[in-house]
Amino acid sequence: MKNVKLLRVLAIFLATALFVGAAIYTVAGAGKIPAVMFNGKSQEIEFERALPFLGNKEPDLFPDLKGMMPGDSVTQRITVGAKNLYNQRVYLYLKAENPNEDYTTLMETYGDWVTFKVQNGSHDITGDLSEGVLLGVYGYDNTQHLDVTLSIDIEAGNELQDLVAEVDWVFTAEVLPNFYPPIRPDDPDDLPWLTDDHVNYIMGYPDGTVRPDQSITRAEVATIFYRLLTEEARAEIWSSDNIYPDVKSEDWFYIAICTLTNGGILKGYPDGSFRPDQPITRAELATIITRFDSQFGVLKVTENFADVSGHWSEYYVEFSATRGYVLGYPDGTFRPDQPITRAETVTMVNRCLDRAVDEEGLCEGYTVWPDNPKGDWYYYDMIEATDYHDFSRSKRKVEDQDYRYENWIRIKEPIDWKKHETEWHRNLSK
Repeated sequence: MKNVKLLRVLAIFLATALFVGAAIYTVAGAGKIPAVMFNGKSQEIEFERALPFLGNKEPDLFPDLKGMMPGDSVTQRITVGAKNLYNQRVYLYLKAENPNEDYTTLMETYGDWVTFKVQNGSHDITGDLSEGVLLGVYGYDNTQHLDVTLSIDIEAGNELQDLVAEVDWVFTAEVLPNFYPPIRPDDPDDLPWLTDDHVNYIMGYPDGTVRPDQSITRAEVATIFYRLLTEEARAEIWSSDNIYPDVKSEDWFYIAICTLTNGGILKGYPDGSFRPDQPITRAELATIITRFDSQFGVLKVTENFADVSGHWSEYYVEFSATRGYVLGYPDGTFRPDQPITRAETVTMVNRCLDRAVDEEGLCEGYTVWPDNPKGDWYYYDMIEATDYHDFSRSKRKVEDQDYRYENWIRIKEPIDWKKHETEWHRNLSK
């Protein structure tokens, strides 16, 4: 059996969907993983820690996937992601272009003997490489490791000995529109996309409970923020176009996820999924809140939590902490990957909306939940989130915040969100 000369099967040719730029690369150091990164500042794809390919200028991310023989299976890891992005997000794709005749013969005639696979953890990245495959959706300094495996079946023989298969692997970057207001509001504390109306954005369950200690899903959080959008913001970013294979048109959260994804607030995972029923983490919620803030990308943040250093959410969490939206635990940690509870969620949301009531500020008629006992740390935040109310500001300052408690004037009839959302969808889809 002869050596299969897949000399350029994984050579990299640089091109982009929205721009074309020169490759930037350095020689790889021992043990360092090469990377393909979209740089938000230069608006170019850059190659890091990649070797020059056979004296040419194109970087080679896969030096070990060459000179392979039948029976060989080699895996190399690369990093794919983005850096220096603020209120943007970017889709990165990989596409096979310009195959030579030997490559076409290899794939069409002997393709059963050759396997090319890309994995993100346990998730296979699938699709037609000739059409382009989505490698992931990336935001601020967000990266993922991809494992690329090339295998040649032991049965491959002399038929392949003279093939020199070549193909250009083209990385493309699609920068999604930035929907953030181009002019920052006069009030630096303003969150211009979210309503000042103190609506009941959380509802109880049919059994009369509100379940403050229960985790909350990614879909439920999407729905909360969809309800909290101003009418203007909702109309600007409303969408029924879906990019996630695990979000279906019949799902109750479908429009909320489509709309907030279109607005750059939500994103999926590098494998293309959204995972709507998965409990949301503390880091993910802090990230969503940060994306609503008019000062995001402008305000200088301080370091608050040691356990977010180097985490993908570091900037978002530290920004939220600097703004006073999130607090850590008594031991000084934030615990970014820990699922967040409904009580913790409403507390964060209330802080970013300057919503707070105490015993002195309540009026008659507020909702009493059997599983929200008075004296628990979240008692007033749950009431604040579940009652639609008119209010005025008191002189009583909220601890650790720069706003004051509310004096409630009256309890309003709770919003029927199912009815409201049906009307929104009907009007906005016209």
